[in-house]
Amino acid sequence: SLSSVKVSRLTDEPVGRVLLYNGIDAKYTQKLFVAQTAELEREGLWSVYEEQYRRIPTIVLTQQAGIDIDQKAVANLSLEEGPRIDNIRKEIAGFKDVLAFERKTRRSFNPTSTKDVAEIFGDFLGFKEVKAASGRNVVNEAILESINHPLAALILDLRGNEKLKSTYIDPIAIGGKNLWYDGKVHTSLNSVFTRTGRLSSDSPNIQNVPVRTEEGRRIRKAFVPPEDCLFLT
Repeated sequence: SLSSVKVSRLTDEPVGRVLLYNGIDAKYTQKLFVAQTAELEREGLWSVYEEQYRRIPTIVLTQQAGIDIDQKAVANLSLEEGPRIDNIRKEIAGFKDVLAFERKTRRSFNPTSTKDVAEIFGDFLGFKEVKAASGRNVVNEAILESINHPLAALILDLRGNEKLKSTYIDPIAIGGKNLWYDGKVHTSLNSVFTRTGRLSSDSPNIQNVPVRTEEGRRIRKAFVPPEDCLFLT
């Protein structure tokens, strides 16, 4: 079944399956082109299509060129984030309110469980922010930031560091899902998913690497330009 083809890692698939997948992809793309060309002309949007079309060669060449990754920097970040996350978890586990919560509920508190977090702040500690904001067991980042309690700050810190590691560090490390065989990241650049017309990216989203934290800035520095080249932002 072609539904099992890993589109983001076609280099790992047998050549025959890749050819079949690409053939079907091209066939239905052509069918869509014929149908949508008529619709664009009918809606008076053909000039918009032509503008987008002129960008395709630059986008494709940029994707194919890829971005080099400083694996030494990524490895150092990974080595640091693991113990940092463990230490935050230990600090949360030893927090007096968490220990009291566990004695009362007779179960372990899971700081990554939205249900547990909502329960400890809403039902156990009585913060109105949780009860007013949600009739269900969800406590998002905005609600946690509004809660004046050191445990809320610790949980935010844990979520931030775990997201950095799982979303930005591990995928570009050696063996990561977003690192290709050439040692580069080949992000997908999209020209039609934003209202302003700017490019967006995914697999990975290189535009969304955090910049406000020291760790985020270090992740950004792991994306390196070729020799004698610069990144322009």
